[in-house]
Formats: sequence, structure tokens, C-alpha cells
Amino acid sequence: MNTLFEAKNIHLVGIKGVAMASLAQCLDDIGITLTGSDVKEDFVTKEVLSQRGIVISTGFAPGNVPTSCDLLVYTGAHQGKQNAEVQEAIRRGIRVMSHAEALGELMRGKKGISVCGTGGKSTTSAMLAWTLDSAGMRPSFSVGVGKVNNFGVSGRYTQIHSQETDEISKSGWFVAEADEYAVDPTEDHRPRFIYQLPGIIVCTNLNYDHPDIYPTFEMMKETFLAFFNTLEDGELLVLNGDCEALLSLIPKIKKGVHVVTVGKNKNCTMQVDSIKLSLQVPGNHNRQNALFAYAVGKALQIDSEKILQALASYTGTMRRFEPKGKINGISYYDDYAHTPDEITATIQALREREPGKKTVVAFQPHTYSRTKALFDGFVASLSLADEVFILDIFASARESEDLSVSSQMLVEAIGEKAKLVPTIEDLRIVFQTVTAECVCITMGAGDIYKVYEHMQVDK
Repeated sequence: MNTLFEAKNIHLVGIKGVAMASLAQCLDDIGITLTGSDVKEDFVTKEVLSQRGIVISTGFAPGNVPTSCDLLVYTGAHQGKQNAEVQEAIRRGIRVMSHAEALGELMRGKKGISVCGTGGKSTTSAMLAWTLDSAGMRPSFSVGVGKVNNFGVSGRYTQIHSQETDEISKSGWFVAEADEYAVDPTEDHRPRFIYQLPGIIVCTNLNYDHPDIYPTFEMMKETFLAFFNTLEDGELLVLNGDCEALLSLIPKIKKGVHVVTVGKNKNCTMQVDSIKLSLQVPGNHNRQNALFAYAVGKALQIDSEKILQALASYTGTMRRFEPKGKINGISYYDDYAHTPDEITATIQALREREPGKKTVVAFQPHTYSRTKALFDGFVASLSLADEVFILDIFASARESEDLSVSSQMLVEAIGEKAKLVPTIEDLRIVFQTVTAECVCITMGAGDIYKVYEHMQVDK
């Protein structure tokens, strides 16, 4: 078997993760038989996976790999290639590949649009897929969220039948998130987007992140530049024109690549303020995300009015400024924001959506390495809120505990407006005692969203 498309039975290790679940939906659309395995806990992908009826084993054990399996796909989490199920597949001579490689193969034969950047990838990808779909282009897509509201799924593979021959064509577009994190943090530190060979790249921004993989910001910038330079002559690169790090890379981009910059900067190719957007999702960052989608839509010769109508009807995704309901008239929201810039943008959006309200932010730091490397940024961004509750650090399986950094240190650095609430249960109790003038939002890349599971919110 040379390609993913030749597989008949694929086993997905870590299937509940947002990226893997999105891939699973695409593979199911192709008609491949799927099985999976993961930890016991429910994830935001529970709904979309349940709808597919995929058999999912709890835990990771060699016996979970079906005898019929002819390809196993693993995630960078759960020990990566060293996972017991991956090792069992290798022992049995079954082909194995990382999620990053599988997504890259899935994009082959289609015209790829890769959305990269440290923040905004999911929303921009979802907006772009919806824009193309609204224009009748029926794109395939893979977005790393629980669900894109407009589609009801987070992944789709479109097989287009030719009206003349009734054969399936591989033409059409594929919109995918392009992740800069490691293919397999246990042994392969190359960026996940290395497997994507798109004709269009969108980069939403570039800030320092993933210190466990990139010791310096310069290394991170060089990695993005190398990805940009995979584009061929005449292909399109859409960049955030307000991001200094991205602007500094433009002179190093291959001469034949068509570069479009989007932002408020007066030198940008496309000005954010020059296009009249009407959006259902708040915040300056979402207006810019929408402009990235607009720029690609125009490059694909979609009528401007159709693009604007699509963006106006875009209703968001799970865990991206997601309304969770109300208790006694107090609104609750949830967002995936887990870096200082994302937190800042989300607080600004919250104030825009709920003007005059006291902003109450509950934040769950994600990984010791990120919390330590970006500590000052977290203090500055969280200090923008009126009141802050901080949970214990959500540790990743890929790193050991680091006692040199803690949530308590963040609380002390922020000052009187911040309090430590170590667990989700502690936060649930606190959330149900906030006063009427407040609006509340949870933020973080861990499991903080589970606080709403046992709260009696009015939808």
C-alpha cells in the first residue's frame, strides 16, 4: 500500500483530539472503515465522533489494533511513535504514519489552502471553507475544533462526480490548518506543516510559542519562512501586514510568490478598514481573520458581495468565543485562547460583545514550558480583565512537572484582582456566585470548558 487512499481499515490512535477527529471525518467521507482509541475522558469532539458510529477503545493497548487494520495513524500526543499500539502495528508490519503525514496525503490531488500562524488558524480556516462553500465550490476541509457551526462537522472530504463520466474527480480545494508544532515531540521535531504542499498559504500572525520545540524566536521564524518558500511562482501568500515578524520575512520570500498583506498598516495590500464587514463573531482579530478569507476569495475570483454575505452568515465554532448560556442573566463564554496575544484579543472581543460589563476571566495555563517562557506576557494580558481566576497548570503528557513556575506565581504577579482556584470544581462554585454586573469567560487549551457540564445554564 503506497497511499492513504488505498487503505481499507484505518486505526486512529488518539482519535478524540480535535485534529485527529477532523481527519477521521474526512476518512469516513471517503468510505474507509475506521477504528480508534483514546483516554476515557470526553472531549469536545464527542458529538461529531458519535454521529459517525466509530468503534473507540478506551486506553492504549496492543490488542486495540484490529486484525483487519492496514494503516495506523498516530498523534504526537500519547507518546507518539512509542505508543504501545503504534509499536504493535510496526511489529505486525502494518504501515504507520503521523497525523501530519496523513493530512498531507489527504490533500494530495486537491488544490491546497494551508492556514498557519500562532493564533487564528481555526477561525480563519473555518471562515474560508464556509466562504468557498457558499460560492458553490464544495471544498474539503480539516479544522482543529470540536465543530464548525455552519457545517455541523469539523472535517469533510468532498468527492466530486463528473456529470459526463460519473467518475469521482479529485479536483477542488482543500482548506486545512497548518500547524507549526512538532510532528512527534518524542522523536521528530519537524513542523507538522512540512507534509503540506499547498498552492495558497495564509499566515494569520507569528508570535513566539512552543518553547519546548523552538528554543528561540528566530528558529521559529526560519521555520515559517521555509514553509512559505515551498510555494511555486505565481502562487499566493496572504500575510498579516500588522505583524512585524512576518513583515521582516517578506524580503526573504521567493521572488515569484505573489504576496498579499492584510491589516491596518497603511502599506498593506488590503486594508481592514476599507472593507465593510458585518460579522456575528466579535473582536478586531475576527475582523482580520475575515479579511484573510476575503483576500483568498478574491484571488479565486469569487464575487465580492458573495464573500461578504458568506462572512456575515458565519456563526463560529466550538471553543472560539463560544456562548455557553446564562445563569440569572449573567452570560458565560468559552474560548481556546492560550497565549498572551490571544488572551488580549479575546478580552477586547468580550468587552465589545458585552459593553459596560465587568469582565471576569477564568484561565487555565497550558504546559509548564509555555507558562514559564511567556510568563510576563500572561501577566500583562490577564491584567486587562477586571477579575481573574487562575486554575492549576494543565500539564502536557510531553513534559515533566516544573516547580520553577506555577499558577500561584501568576496570581501573585497579577495582584489583587487575581485568585487561585486550583480545580474545575472550585471554579464551578466560584462562577455561580458572581454578581449581576459581570460577564464571564473561560480560556485555555486544556479542559477548563468542562466547568459548564454541571452548571445549570440557560441556553
